[in-house]
Amino acid sequence: MEATKDSLVNVYDEEVPKKNDIIKFEGVTKNFNDFTAVNNLNLTVKKGEFLSLLGPSGCGKTTTLRMIAGFEHPTKGNIYIDKAKTTNLPPYKRSVNTVFQNYALFPHLTIEENIGFGLKQKKLKKNLVKNKVKEMLGLIGLKEHLSKYPKQLSGGQQQRVALARALINEPQVLLLDEPLGALDLKLRQKMQFELKQIHEKVGITFIYVTHDQEEALVMSDRIAVMNNGNIEQIDTPEKIYNNPKSSFVADFIGEANILQLNQLDENQLSILDKSSMEYKNTMVIRPENIEISDSPLKNVDTINLKGNIVDITFVGAKVVIQCNINDFTLVVHSFNQNLYKSLKVNQKVYMSFHKRNITFV
Repeated sequence: MEATKDSLVNVYDEEVPKKNDIIKFEGVTKNFNDFTAVNNLNLTVKKGEFLSLLGPSGCGKTTTLRMIAGFEHPTKGNIYIDKAKTTNLPPYKRSVNTVFQNYALFPHLTIEENIGFGLKQKKLKKNLVKNKVKEMLGLIGLKEHLSKYPKQLSGGQQQRVALARALINEPQVLLLDEPLGALDLKLRQKMQFELKQIHEKVGITFIYVTHDQEEALVMSDRIAVMNNGNIEQIDTPEKIYNNPKSSFVADFIGEANILQLNQLDENQLSILDKSSMEYKNTMVIRPENIEISDSPLKNVDTINLKGNIVDITFVGAKVVIQCNINDFTLVVHSFNQNLYKSLKVNQKVYMSFHKRNITFV
C-alpha cells in the first residue's frame, strides 16, 4: 500500500501488521457529517508498548481510541488488532478493555465484586474469580479494601479499581481515555508513576489519550502528537521534545521560542549550520537552553541577542524571564535562583544560545 500525501506516518506495504505489532490503522478516516475527526490515519502500535495520543481538544485522539475499542467505526480505511481485521467488529468481540475518566464503577458492588464483575459474567468458577481478584488487588495495592464500596475510596483508589477491573480480563490492549483528568495535581503525579509501574509488570499494550504533555512525557514509550485529525509527529518523548518536526509540536510540547530567520541579522545568521536548515525558515529554541547575562558570550558558535526585560516571575525551582527583542519576545528559564534577585524589569541584557540547541522546523 502506498501512503498518500495526506498521510503523516509511514505505513507497511503488506496487507497485515508485522509480527511484533498489535494495532494497525490503514488509511483510516472518520467523518461526522461534514466534520473530519480523523484524516487518512496510518499508525502502528507495537506489542507491549505504552503509546500516548496527545493533542488539544478536537484533534481526533479520543475518536481514534474509540475506533480501536469499536465504539466508533471508520468512514473509510481498515483497523487491525493482532493481525485480525476488526474494522466493523463490535466492542465485545475485541480483545481490548477501556478505562474512562469517570471510573464507571458500580456503586452497589464492593471493590472485590467490581473487579471480578467481568469474570463473573463469563461464568468462571468462583475460586478462579476470587484468586484473580486477589491478584489484581495486590497489583494495585488495595488488598485491605476489598470489602469497601467505591464511595468509601479516594479518587486515586477508585481509578486503580477501574484499572484492575479492566486488566483482570487479560486484554491484549488496554485503552485509557484521560483517566487521571479528574484528580488533583499531586495525586495525578503519583498515579502517573503507578500506571507506569503497572504497565511494566503486566506487559500488555497501553494506549493512553491525554491533552497533558507531562503525563505523556513521563509515562510513554512513544507519543503521537495529533492535530486536526492527523498525526504531526510520532516518536519517543526525548525526540518529540528535543527534535520537534513542526512549529505545532514544538509549541504544544513544553515551552518554546519560535523565531523566523528574518528576525536575525547577517552576523547571527552566519553562525548557523546551513546544512541542518534544509531550506527551513523557522527555528525553535527551548527556554532552558538560553543563557541570560549583562554581556554577550564570546563562543564562536553562540548567537547573542540583545533586549530589555519586560517580566520576571519566580516559579519555584526556576525563574521565568521575558525579554523584548525588536519585534518579538524571548522567554528564558533559569534555575539560578540568584537571578531573581539580581535582574530588574527594563534592564538591558543579552540572551545567548548555542547553535546545537536550535531545531529547524
